[in-house]
This record gives sequence, structure tokens and C-alpha cells, in this order.
Amino acid sequence: MLFFASIFCLLFLANVMRWHTDSIVMNKKVAVLLPGAVSFFDVERASMLKAAQDLSLDLIFFNAGWDPYGQIHQLEKVLSMNSFDAVALCAVDSQALMRASTLMQGQEIPLVSFTNGIGFLPDGRLEGVKAYVGRDEIKAGKMLGRAIERLSLDEPPRILLIQGAPGTAPQRFREMGFNLIVDQHPEWTIVESALIPEWSLAEVEHTVQQVLDTRKEMNVIATQWAGAAVAAGNILKANKARNIKLVSLEYTHALQQLLHEGVVQITSNFSVQEEGRRTVETIAQLLEHGEANAFIEILQTEISSFEAQRILPEW
Repeated sequence: MLFFASIFCLLFLANVMRWHTDSIVMNKKVAVLLPGAVSFFDVERASMLKAAQDLSLDLIFFNAGWDPYGQIHQLEKVLSMNSFDAVALCAVDSQALMRASTLMQGQEIPLVSFTNGIGFLPDGRLEGVKAYVGRDEIKAGKMLGRAIERLSLDEPPRILLIQGAPGTAPQRFREMGFNLIVDQHPEWTIVESALIPEWSLAEVEHTVQQVLDTRKEMNVIATQWAGAAVAAGNILKANKARNIKLVSLEYTHALQQLLHEGVVQITSNFSVQEEGRRTVETIAQLLEHGEANAFIEILQTEISSFEAQRILPEW
């Protein structure tokens, strides 16, 4: 009996030790640096928290308030604390945050960029960055241009381009991709190209109303994100401007309604939740195995009013 009791105790202690070791491996603390506050990040943050709970990771969020140098300071602070096991960074400014490459030199913890990548490449590859989780935003910009190609217009497009927050990877790369399509069409005219600080919807409304008030001839509005399309669409409805087509990127419940109404003609769709979840999964993989794919691409598809009848938005 004493022999079996000893064996039982040893097995029990082994299980306790194994459980304790697993807890040490998995209960890691991750700093998540967000650029600012918009509804997109509310959805992504919720998805990240759910994935972190499933993987026993502890996420600590920081908000840079759209200040690139403030975000660099946040990263410096996180690294100096020596209490985090990984960093997930969504950049305020894709070029200013290249400073992260230098800061990560000699660091033993991994840095993953997500959604708003860092540097000059659409796949987010940069020394010091282990992986980028997000979309190829040059492809997104091309999708926006090709949406205009698909429109039925009586005259060549005269376009008001509404861009996102200046300096962010989505703004820079979407503009690049869009211009690649525009350059193929010498008959197209960009009436105005507006950069919108902090993705401000009030600024979008002001810009569209101002163009209408000055009677600049336009027949297309192209917006780089869903909120801008909704804001622009509401201004068009208020002014009864039914002869202006509207194309966009991203897909929300509010934008779906405008597709149903015929105010918006074409947009794109991807999973914000998947982007958040796969960011956390990539961090977990790096912590466990020390390696992961350098570019985890979140795919995008085109959505017309027809597809909008059967495809539900996430947010």
C-alpha cells in the first residue's frame, strides 16, 4: 500500500508541476499599441481579447491618440519596463514608426505589427518586426480604382478622393494602389484629394459639402474607408445629389444600408475580427515556437449591392 501511495503522490506532483509549467509558458503579458480611437479598433480589440482569453495571454492596451511621437514614447516605455513578453503595434504613421526597428535591436521579445504596418512595403516587412498581420493596402487601393472602372457613367469620371489619416499605412498604400489605376485612364480627373486627420467623419462631411457648395463638377466620390462613405453618402442624400456615384473600401452595417438604397455602388469586405484574432495567434506562435510567417494576409473581396443582400457585415 505504501508503494502505491508513493506512486500516486509522485504522479500528482508531476501533474501539478506540468500544470504550473504550462501556466508559466502561456500566461504571458503582451503590450498592444493602438494608434487612436475609432469604431474599427473597438471591433478588433474585442476580437483580440477573445483570442487572448482562449490562449491565456494577458493584453495591455495603449492608445497613442494619433500622435506618432507619443506612440514611439509608448514603445520606449514598454521596452524599458521589462515586464512584457511581446509587443503588438498598429502604427500611427508608417514611416515615423520605423524608429521601432532601431528600438527592437537587442530586444529578446518579439514585435508584431498589425492593421497599420510599418515601413515602405505593403507586406510590412521590416528589420526588427517578426510578422505583419493585415491587408496588402496597395491591392485595396487598386480595388477602389477598379470599382470606378465598373461604374456606368455618361461622362469620364471626375473624382473626389477622400483619404484616411495622413501618414498611416492604409492612407499611403491605398493612395499608391489607386493612382496605379488612375494612371491607366488619362480621361479621368481628380477634382480634389482630401486627407482626413484622425479619420474624422465631421471633416469628411465638411469636405463633401464644401465641394458641392463650390459647384465643382464631380460625378464620383471614392472613399478609403467605410465611415467616410457613410458620411459622404448622408451629405449626398441631404443635398439630393443623385447624379454622383459613391465607391468605397470596407463594409459595415451602415454602409450596407446605403448599398441597399443605391447611394453607394461598390465597396470591399474583409474580416476585422479575423485580423485581430490572427494577430494574437501569431504572437502566441512566436512565444511558443520562436517563429511565424512574416506576412499573414487578410484577404479582401468586392461587395456590390447584389452581394450586400446576402453578406452580413461584422460591424
